[in-house]
Amino acid sequence: MTDKNRVILSSVSGLALLTLGAYRIFTNNLAAMSLLVAYMFLIGGMIGFVCSVVKLSRMA
Repeated sequence: MTDKNRVILSSVSGLALLTLGAYRIFTNNLAAMSLLVAYMFLIGGMIGFVCSVVKLSRMA
């Protein structure tokens, strides 16, 4: 697996965490997940996605 593929996979997983956290915060469909966990997913996903995109832009 090349470095570029790892960074792309990391950005997709960060975006998935960001989306899951935002979905829980803005809707009330995932009632089993607490709001604290949702905010942790949102912040962690945002940081991971931004860092991955910056790293990917520096690779190209």
